[in-house]
Amino acid sequence: MIVSASVTRVLLAGAAVAALTLASAPVHATPSPARPSAATSAPAVATSTAAKAGSVSLRPPLVKVLARVNAVRAKHDAKPLKIHRCLTVTVAQPWAVHLTKIRKLVHRDLAKVFDMCPGFSRLGENIAYGYPTAASVMNGWMHSAGHRKNILSKSYTRIGLGLARTSDGTRYWVQNFGG
Repeated sequence: MIVSASVTRVLLAGAAVAALTLASAPVHATPSPARPSAATSAPAVATSTAAKAGSVSLRPPLVKVLARVNAVRAKHDAKPLKIHRCLTVTVAQPWAVHLTKIRKLVHRDLAKVFDMCPGFSRLGENIAYGYPTAASVMNGWMHSAGHRKNILSKSYTRIGLGLARTSDGTRYWVQNFGG
């Protein structure tokens, strides 16, 4: 199962207001949710086998997601996204861990992310679970209109990535976009 969302901060009568767009679309061959049990999560961000991406160390599956995102963006004349520390460490990774604990796909309140990671005027989020590899989750996201739109949006310049596993190995993936 995968779900996408985006939010744009706009000024109305001098007050900042967030406008949310939510798209939910099941994808073919999506694994069914695992039975709830005690969840454990993968290491937060860095491990000894992590690859360096910007100022954030990403585990190998997330390095692969970033590479796939930027490869598909290049095919659509969009600039590569740069990893953003706050979107990764403060937003995406903790949210992936949270999703493993509740065993549901729900979006973070993106309006709050404007305060958590200042400097953005628009934000987006893709979440998914059950996909075992970076290739499979990217395939799912790219075959869903809302997710594809977030990945290819030329309005986004930064990305945060998160990945956590439940005790039975089910992976929860998070992409946060900022522009």
